[in-house]
Amino acid sequence: MHAGGREILLGVATAVAPFDWARSASWIRTQGMAAERIMLIRADGGWTQSEGNWTAMTAPAAAHERAQFALYGLMLLSPLRDAGAVVSRLPDRDGLRGLAVTHPKAPPTQLWFDAANRLREARNTVPDPQSGAPVVQRLRFSADTVATAPKWPRRLVIEQDGKPYFDLAFTRFRAIAGGGGAPTAPPDPTGAAVPGG
Repeated sequence: MHAGGREILLGVATAVAPFDWARSASWIRTQGMAAERIMLIRADGGWTQSEGNWTAMTAPAAAHERAQFALYGLMLLSPLRDAGAVVSRLPDRDGLRGLAVTHPKAPPTQLWFDAANRLREARNTVPDPQSGAPVVQRLRFSADTVATAPKWPRRLVIEQDGKPYFDLAFTRFRAIAGGGGAPTAPPDPTGAAVPGG
């Protein structure tokens, strides 16, 4: 990722129940997993855990992460059939075919596909994690994939307001339908019931 003009190499392990919750553990690769930081995002807020202590995220920071993880749900494509979702064709651009997607639990997003039906680009606007002001995003996806059902890109690069923001390489991806093997909702830092837990 890019922060303060610096490039920081992170290791990341993430579980996502689309539009419900996300749990992401990250660590600076030069420090190893002993310096692991956990982030939990739900519809009602967000928290981070470091050295065993949970801290509530600010509302703009939680809203930013919620919008980012919602994109993973849209990338699965099946949520485009959800109640309240609206999908329309966009004019072709640069050899890509586009869909404009409005989903009740995600920012309005454009998805762009190549001739092999691989997702190659997305565009949307998310809240800034500090001010909450709108930030324009362009997301680019590699043509090579780490999984084929669904087709999941091996690499995801995010630009925000035209500047590098995040560069993520997936080494493993697995989509699990509800039921056996589905990820269990993580422990709740507030002591309240976790939806789906």
